[in-house]
Amino acid sequence: MADFFISYASEDRERVAPIADFLESKGWSVWWDRRLNAGTSFDREIERELDAASCVLVVWSKFSIESDWVRTEAEEGMTRSALVPILIDPVRPPLAFRRIQAQDISNGFNESAKSDLVDAVTRMLGSPTNTVKSPNYDAVANHEQEIRYTRSSDKNRLAWTMTGNGPALVRVLNWSSNLEHEWSQESSRRFIDMLSSCFTYIRYNGRGGGLSETKPEFSYSFEERYRDFEAVMDACGEDKVIIFGVSEGAPTAVTWAANNPDRVTHLVLLGAANCIPVPEENTHQVEWFYKTIEACWAKSATMPVRLMKSMFGFDLPGSEIDDHDLVKMMKDMHSAEVAAKIMQQAIFTGSQVDLEEIAPKIKVPTLLIHSRNDVLVPPEQSQWLASLIPQAKLMLIDSKNHAPGFIGSYDELVTEEIKNFVGI
Repeated sequence: MADFFISYASEDRERVAPIADFLESKGWSVWWDRRLNAGTSFDREIERELDAASCVLVVWSKFSIESDWVRTEAEEGMTRSALVPILIDPVRPPLAFRRIQAQDISNGFNESAKSDLVDAVTRMLGSPTNTVKSPNYDAVANHEQEIRYTRSSDKNRLAWTMTGNGPALVRVLNWSSNLEHEWSQESSRRFIDMLSSCFTYIRYNGRGGGLSETKPEFSYSFEERYRDFEAVMDACGEDKVIIFGVSEGAPTAVTWAANNPDRVTHLVLLGAANCIPVPEENTHQVEWFYKTIEACWAKSATMPVRLMKSMFGFDLPGSEIDDHDLVKMMKDMHSAEVAAKIMQQAIFTGSQVDLEEIAPKIKVPTLLIHSRNDVLVPPEQSQWLASLIPQAKLMLIDSKNHAPGFIGSYDELVTEEIKNFVGI
C-alpha cells in the first residue's frame, strides 16, 4: 500500500515527476503510472492502487481540470477525506473541489513550496514511517577488478570479470564495452559499484571488443554472441544466476534463459533492442546510420562526437560523459571497422532468432525496464517482448535515457528496481 496515489493528466508527466521524487526522498511511498504490468488491465491496476493509497494527491492543471479520469480519482480522495490538491497552473479546480484549499505551486516547485507540501501532508498522514537514506556503495568502491580470460567454443579469447558479493547477476553484452574503461570512467564505475554492493556482478567483453580478441575473420552474428555468453557462463562457475540483458543483449538473454531454465532464477531486460526486425522501407536509414558510426569512430572529430552523443542520448540533462570521455570510450571499445560491422550485423538485422517462438518458453520471473521516451530504441520493443513472456512485468520510466552508466538518477532507479524485483 502506497502513502500517495498521484492523480494527474498525462500531458503533465514531466512536471509531476519532481513532485513524486521529492515525496519519495522524504520517506513517503508513492504510486503513479511509472510502471505497467504486462498482461494486466491498467484500469484495474489504477483502481486497486487508488483504493489502497492513504492519500490522493491531485495535480490540477489546464489539462487535468478537463480530465474525467482525474476528476473521478479526486472525488474518491475527497469522499475518503484523503485529498491533497495542488495547482501547477494558475487555474481554478472544478467546482466540486474548490472548497478544499489547494496549494499553489504554479510559480515553481521551489524550497518554499516543498516545505508547504511537507507540512500539508504531515498534517494528514503524520511523519513518514520510512527514513530514506542515500545508497552506500563504499563497501565495493575500493575493490579492484581482476580480468580473467576464457575461450568460446570457436576459440575466440574473451575477457570477463566479477565484482561484489551476493546472488550472481550476469550482464549479457550489449553493443560494445571495455572492462577497464568501465572501471576507470567515473559514471560507469558508479553503476558497477551500485550493482556490486548487492550482487556478484559478472561482466565480459564480446569478441572484437575491449580486451577480447579480434580475429581477421571477425563476425558478430547471433550465433557468435550466444557462444561468447555460453563461454562466460561456463567459466564463472555459478549454478544459479540472474540474467541481465541490456539493449541488444536482450535476444541472447531471452534465448539462453529459455534454453537453461534450471540455471536462471530471474530475467531482467533493460532497454530491450534488436527484437523486432527493421522494416524493409527503413533500410536506407539503417545504412546511413552504421556508415555514420564508422565515420565517427575513425575521425573522433567534434562533429561526429556530437552526433554520437545525440544519437545515443549522452547529451541528455544529467549525463556525466563529456566529449573527451566519449572519444576515449570509442577508441577503447574497438576499431571503426569493427564498430560498423557490429552495427550492420547485430543491431540492424533483426534479432536473427525467432523470439516469438522462444520467448513464450521462459519459465522464470521476468522484468523489462524501458524509458518511455528512449532516444535510441522505442519502448514498443519491450512492450512487444513482454507480451510474449508469460507473466512478464513491464516498467516504463519517465526518461529519455537508453543505457546505464551515464546518468546517476537513472542508474539508481534501475538498481533499486532490480533489487526489489529479485527480493533483496
